[in-house]
Amino acid sequence: MDKKINIGIVAAEFNYDVTYAMVELAKEHAKFLNAEVVEAMKVPGTYDIPFGVKILLSKKNIDCIVTLGAVIEGQTEHDDIIAQQAARKVMDLSLEFNKPVALGISGPGMSRLEAHERVDYAKRAVEAAVKMCKIKFASENVEETKIATIEEKTEEFKEEGEEWMSAEEFMDKLTKGLTEQERKEKTTKKAEVQKKAKSKKKSNIRGKSKKEEMFAEDKKIEESAEKKIESPKEKLMGAEEYTNKIEKEIAEEKKKIGKKRGRLKKAKKAKVEIKAKAEARQPGEILKEEIPKEERKGKVGIPKKAKETKTGTESEAKTEKIIKKIKSEEKEKIIEELKKKGKITTGEVMKMFNVAKSTAWNAMNELLKEGGIIRKGKKNTSHYVLA
Repeated sequence: MDKKINIGIVAAEFNYDVTYAMVELAKEHAKFLNAEVVEAMKVPGTYDIPFGVKILLSKKNIDCIVTLGAVIEGQTEHDDIIAQQAARKVMDLSLEFNKPVALGISGPGMSRLEAHERVDYAKRAVEAAVKMCKIKFASENVEETKIATIEEKTEEFKEEGEEWMSAEEFMDKLTKGLTEQERKEKTTKKAEVQKKAKSKKKSNIRGKSKKEEMFAEDKKIEESAEKKIESPKEKLMGAEEYTNKIEKEIAEEKKKIGKKRGRLKKAKKAKVEIKAKAEARQPGEILKEEIPKEERKGKVGIPKKAKETKTGTESEAKTEKIIKKIKSEEKEKIIEELKKKGKITTGEVMKMFNVAKSTAWNAMNELLKEGGIIRKGKKNTSHYVLA
């Protein structure tokens, strides 16, 4: 059998010609739905409905509430504020008390004629309240059945002989300690474990148990440690010896750093000297630093310095003669090499004629001007090809 639903009605007296008809319709429809209106409360206006709802929700014999009111439009927006605030607060109370509260308030923004036409809103509110109550009762029944099944299972376990202890009983047991029977069981288990261990010792082939072997190894380790402590190889240093040792190490490191700094200073001086020589050199003069290291060792291609004269015209004439010799006498050889190999570099020209880089470079430039050869590639990887 379904549980009978007890309804409480909260109706506004304001616009009572409309709300009275709504209350009567609600009572009739509740009987039709097999529900009972237990209590009907009247409040001054729609704004006061939430207060009446709270009073009825606190009563145990009421399962749900239906609110009835009519908010008619006036000259201001007063009707909007009343309807919105009443609806909001009614919903909050429903969630607070966990009971359905149906909204049967018509308006806002309606005339008196429209309010009379909407009297049947009371029926809709009663239907909504009854439906929500049925949903609530169904969920409660499910929870009750779950609790009943759990209780039945616990009773079955108790009948089988396994008693369930409460939290208080368990704590009392911990404080008092083990019973005599439990102590006896523990002692018997220990005795069985000891017997098994003895049987394993006897069955051991070496005649020694694993525990004895472990103890022997531990003793050996302790003895070796004691010997090391009695006769240490390294003696402890005093404070003075330790400081002297550190000072020596610091001095050695400083010497190494000083050598490195001296090398850097020498390198810087050498660079400055090379720059000064390059600025002060005469036309046609070649510095040693400009010649490759391989040629310096073999002393290949290092031209003799022109003798210094008052005017400096003799040195210029000699350098021009060297370039002219390569042009006139060895030009054909360079072209033959190009025909054989297809390309040639300044380094190969230097080796062919045992000449410095500058002289070979000048000679190849002259050939370029004549139009016999072409230069290809970048600075470091440049080579010459026949035009």
